[in-house]
Amino acid sequence: MDDVMVREVLLGRRTLVVAEQPFKKLKKLLPRMNTVSRAMARGDMGEQVLDEMLAIVVECAGADLAEMQDAPVKAMELVSAFMVVADVCGLAPAEGPADPNASAARGSTGTTSTPSSPLQPAGPGTSSTS
Repeated sequence: MDDVMVREVLLGRRTLVVAEQPFKKLKKLLPRMNTVSRAMARGDMGEQVLDEMLAIVVECAGADLAEMQDAPVKAMELVSAFMVVADVCGLAPAEGPADPNASAARGSTGTTSTPSSPLQPAGPGTSSTS
């Protein structure tokens, strides 16, 4: 028998227990979690994003949403709890920079470098020092 991953989170002065989710629930959660994660990456922490984040955490912990909406929840507690849920659901944090415009190109040696303009050829009869 496999061990089930279970983690506790503190949210609204309560300790909630978050466990792995069954597949039929997970496949409905993942698109919602992806939407919240993308909004967070853009710095969008509006009311709809926060509401959805709380709903996801509460649903995964089997808690009462109405009760948690009235609880004194701190923003960082909510974000931390959401990250725990993502971890328990098997979502690894994205590697590399959050800004897609700042992504690095993977070289054949396994090193990373940022794209740059190609070297201009030296004139005839000159040598390059690259």
